[in-house]
Amino acid sequence: KMEILKNADRGVPDNAIPAYLGGMTILDPDGAVEQIRTSPAFGKFVLVSPRGFGIKTADARAALNGHKPPPDHEDLIHEIKRAFREGDTLGYGQRMQLAHNWFVSRRSALYPRAGGVFDEVWNAGTKAGAQGVTISGAGPAMLALAQDAEDAREVARAMYLAFQREGFKSTARIVDIDEHGATLYKSVTQS
Repeated sequence: KMEILKNADRGVPDNAIPAYLGGMTILDPDGAVEQIRTSPAFGKFVLVSPRGFGIKTADARAALNGHKPPPDHEDLIHEIKRAFREGDTLGYGQRMQLAHNWFVSRRSALYPRAGGVFDEVWNAGTKAGAQGVTISGAGPAMLALAQDAEDAREVARAMYLAFQREGFKSTARIVDIDEHGATLYKSVTQS
């Protein structure tokens, strides 16, 4: 299944494989896949998807051309895995911030106003209590992590309103981690 999936998603298996398998799925540069199941104590994610502009995956990847990971990159990955497994929402959020400093800040410049829209929404989510805020995929959707459902509602509202102030409609959702991945449902038709 994995080889079929890698070949079917030519060029972007890092997008398809996690969706297919569910949970936190890590695909390393050598093609090895690791699945990590989350602790029930883990916080809630907020996904805010703006309308009115887009960011191409190719452009998001090009923003990182020539940019090397920090020397402690492997330690960061191990800490992210640990926090996810143990339900350490604050620790995971802190690692989201480190990732922001490493690569998200370069990609956020692809948002309108040379990244100003990203900065406003990021600040709103952080001030509302998000443990971490980042770009979801290539963007323009943004992902935040909150300690619990109540905090997630506040973060979602703040980020939604920030996009609105910047002139963009958006949809904000509180989402759970899909531990099961893609599911095929049999279509039933009635005559």
